Amino acid sequence: MAVKVRIEKKRPTLKVEDYAVPGDRSGRQTAYITFLVLSLFIIGIPTALALQDQRKWITAGVCIAWVIVPWWIYFVNLPRRYRSKIGLKNRAMPTHYPEIRDLVAQQCRIVGIREPEVFIFQDEENGWIQTISGGRPFVVFTTKLLQMLKPKEFACAMLRELGRIKSGHARARSLLYFLNRTPRFLRGIFAMPVWFLGYILWQNWEDDAEDTLDRLVLILTRDARLCASTILKMEIENNPVVNVSAEEVEDYLGQQDPIKASAMEVSAHFKMGTTVQQNPELFERLKGLIAVTQSKEYKELIGKMDEVLASLK
Repeated sequence: MAVKVRIEKKRPTLKVEDYAVPGDRSGRQTAYITFLVLSLFIIGIPTALALQDQRKWITAGVCIAWVIVPWWIYFVNLPRRYRSKIGLKNRAMPTHYPEIRDLVAQQCRIVGIREPEVFIFQDEENGWIQTISGGRPFVVFTTKLLQMLKPKEFACAMLRELGRIKSGHARARSLLYFLNRTPRFLRGIFAMPVWFLGYILWQNWEDDAEDTLDRLVLILTRDARLCASTILKMEIENNPVVNVSAEEVEDYLGQQDPIKASAMEVSAHFKMGTTVQQNPELFERLKGLIAVTQSKEYKELIGKMDEVLASLK
């Protein structure tokens, strides 16, 4: 008797390698390999000496702890403590910020990741959003962010954080977040190997990671103006060097049909002469948005994303 076998058609998905910039993955790999080599060096030499002279086992133990304990603190302990500190009362649930939960559920379905926990931190003075990872990633943002961004801009900001999870950035970005909150003498002395890892990520990876997320969000929203507006408003909030108001951002972007301004026009609007020179990363990100929309690769990714969205219906 013939047996019928149902073969399901493979659902199209947008893979990280489809949109990531070349330096994203290689930058992280370089950082982690360097950290591994440094750790083996710090642990290996004292351990080798201790095998020859048992009196040196104390030194070897201190070196092993110097590598392992900070690693455990930054990658496991601090994320878990941070989640506990925020508390379940601030988590987005069907009865508490249900619109946020629905937004995240919808975006996760499109991005293709498991829905993370989302927490709303009560802070009326600082607008920020952050993905933390000490196991399963979770997203935290402040009430000020909801106030300073329009609904579509907030959705764009949330999409970036979900993109961090999909792109494999959550742990590295979480490390940088906690290192920046640690006093310099502590991270330079008591957590030097992990601090060195964070330093390499900051120098050789972070900018490429932001470019990767810019590409992903641009592909998903197909709205360069929205992406630019979200980037600028969050940069204004978190970087005192950028001396521009949110209203000025709105005025500038409102004058454009799509965001087709040249780099010089962008620079002129911000009062930017000196401001952009002091913040070249922002300048390059804006230019990058424009360049991506004009590329052949962008059109191909839009076509692939259409297939993904069609398969979700």
